[in-house]
Amino acid sequence: MKGVKGWRATGTLVIVLVMIGAGLQTWSMAVQQRTSSSRPYDEEIHRVQLETGPASVRVRAGREGHVVVRQSLDWLVRKPVVSAVFDKGVLTVGMHCRLILPFVDLGCGAEIELEVPAATEVSGSVTSGSVQVEGLNGDVRLDLTSGQLLLSDTSGNVTVHATSGLVQGTNLSAPRLTAQLTSGSVQLSFARAPREVDATATSGSVEMSLPKDSRYAVSSEVGSGNGRIDPGLADSASPNRVHAAVTSGSISIAPAPASSAPTAPAAPSASPAP
Repeated sequence: MKGVKGWRATGTLVIVLVMIGAGLQTWSMAVQQRTSSSRPYDEEIHRVQLETGPASVRVRAGREGHVVVRQSLDWLVRKPVVSAVFDKGVLTVGMHCRLILPFVDLGCGAEIELEVPAATEVSGSVTSGSVQVEGLNGDVRLDLTSGQLLLSDTSGNVTVHATSGLVQGTNLSAPRLTAQLTSGSVQLSFARAPREVDATATSGSVEMSLPKDSRYAVSSEVGSGNGRIDPGLADSASPNRVHAAVTSGSISIAPAPASSAPTAPAAPSASPAP
């Protein structure tokens, strides 16, 4: 009899929890709030320092002496706080959620876009958000707990450390790049031959696409997994160096595919002479 009562109590508790969860979900959909804003600044900066936690951040090239901060926020109970502080040429951007109870987040998010001079450096830390850097030639130095770094058309040196996540670069011209991940994926595509690349992952994958006519002193280590390195890229005498290592996972280093040239339009046919 006691066993039956225990099962009934457990079943009742499960039903109550499910109903509470469904109620919270319905309530959250009903009271979700959103707002967007944009603010320009006539400021000279040389570096952006990110302290943006779980926010999604995009940093892209703009014009000299001008900065634009755009933000799109969403929340249930308390509006998240985004700060932008200028000090001695450094713009520090922060974001945090105002929790109702300790460790309780009832729904809080932010998308932040920064338009900065092309030579601006980017540094800082991200917990579970993402950072996009587009068109900058300043150095990038970031620490990620769990998130992603997306680089495109950048030409500054890159240093990134991540516990887990994704580091992805497209059309890169970075002379030096270091990416160290505990768990995750490194995907790099270079438009110009780098001088030094060091990409490592304890558990995950490393993929590199390098200019077809470039050569490198290549070294790699794979504990458990597989590695594919195109021999046409290897030259032990080259001053350019590429190192890739995974404890468990895969490595792929290959030349970039040749871009197909656009087809010329056909010449108009001559009209027959009258």
